[in-house]
Amino acid sequence: MRRCPSCGEENSDRARFCQNCAAPLAEPEPASEVRKVVTIVFAD
Repeated sequence: MRRCPSCGEENSDRARFCQNCAAPLAEPEPASEVRKVVTIVFAD
């Protein structure tokens, strides 16, 4: 659930506007890409 920054009403995660006051809801921040360095050592 997403909370409206203007009135505090809870809205569905897919809502773009508040169902109570019609204020635009902020778009969720995209997940940041996490890169990891992996070292693999093979031995005989």
